[in-house]
Amino acid sequence: MEMERVEKHLMQSAAKPALQPSEEQLRVITKWVGMFMELNHKEISELGMAAYIEGLKDLSVTDIERGCQRALKEVDHMPTVAHIRQRTNEYVDAPITNQERGCEVCRWTGWRLVPRTNGPGNVARLCECRSIQP
Repeated sequence: MEMERVEKHLMQSAAKPALQPSEEQLRVITKWVGMFMELNHKEISELGMAAYIEGLKDLSVTDIERGCQRALKEVDHMPTVAHIRQRTNEYVDAPITNQERGCEVCRWTGWRLVPRTNGPGNVARLCECRSIQP
């Protein structure tokens, strides 16, 4: 009885179609892997290219571009799929500074309004959140 459930589960999971990369994803992955190969004086096999495609096909074209652009600048050897995936979010490992965080006083603009000292109205001043060094 237990074997029947396992076999049924295996048959159901095998029936699900695998995620296929779009033409745009294939174009972008091929372009970047070609650039990495040229810059690093490496050649990869068809199986190696298939590994890049398999590893990146669930990412959007924008994420693939972003990850590859960052890998180009940050990795000093042939980037792996893991290197590219780690760099898909442009804020990964970047510390949040006080300027990026902002505050409620300036409503994330970096400027606050203070009463004018020589007449009616307000004047804009640099907010304290911008003047604090990270």
